Amino acid sequence: MAKETTRIIGVDFSGAKNEGKTWICKGELVGKDLYITDCRDITRSELTEKLKKLKGHVVVAMDFPFSMPMEFISDFWVKRDNEIQHAKSIADIWAAAGRIVEKEKTNKKLWKWCGNFKNGDRRKQPMRLTDRYCAGSMSALNKRMYSMTFRGMPILHLVYSVESSRFCIPPSTQDNCTKPVLLETMPGLVLSALGLPYQGYKGKAKISRENRACIWENLGTRSGITICPKETLNLKDKVNKSDDCLDAVVAAIVAALWHIDQDIFHSPPKQDERISDNILKEGWLYTPCPSKLPVHIGE
Repeated sequence: MAKETTRIIGVDFSGAKNEGKTWICKGELVGKDLYITDCRDITRSELTEKLKKLKGHVVVAMDFPFSMPMEFISDFWVKRDNEIQHAKSIADIWAAAGRIVEKEKTNKKLWKWCGNFKNGDRRKQPMRLTDRYCAGSMSALNKRMYSMTFRGMPILHLVYSVESSRFCIPPSTQDNCTKPVLLETMPGLVLSALGLPYQGYKGKAKISRENRACIWENLGTRSGITICPKETLNLKDKVNKSDDCLDAVVAAIVAALWHIDQDIFHSPPKQDERISDNILKEGWLYTPCPSKLPVHIGE
């Protein structure tokens, strides 16, 4: 009997002004073998169109915060957009971001709000619940993160508004084998869980290239996923040259692991309605638990 084939996509998202900084890694998962068929940089507009066209079961893991901390939403954003107080899910937050961008034709207002919020006495960088659960995670208001968040949310709105019933957005909706799944992840935390260099692998320095080479050589063993890139991709060379390319590959590994076994990931706490309500609006960052991975250190 032929093994099931599942489409896998990993995205290293960029909040840079230059649209052509986002990387996408596409492949097919057969058992625990990930056959990578494409890995390249694209524009955010191209990514949006690709996501809009997704049909059937495909798992997409993307490297950017899907929403903002509730402290920012309830104490600051709501005073500038009264409609957001009626938000019941993360999709409603995306819609609010989309309204602003559509009205202003830019996301500069969101950036300004973020700056005003952080310059007040708001402890500057409040974190989502999921960020507090994931050691090493950063606030979506962090200088390195908020431009990705504010560029990413309107894109998710455009994608989700095409036909919301077509998508599964954990933890807001349960997984459905017939739908595209959109996951938030963070490659650095994934590499840490795998016992691989999760700092000092970005950039052009010699030590950064050496760390990327180490990650590439051990990524399959530590994750339990056999990486099978198409020969013409020259993926090893791309990874050695670009940390963004590597992050897209790591995101693809997350998507593959999610399809194989969701129980190896940190899950949202189930304590009370208030916490659950916040998570529905803030989303959840999916990273694997080190104790549940086939980590073979020293072999």
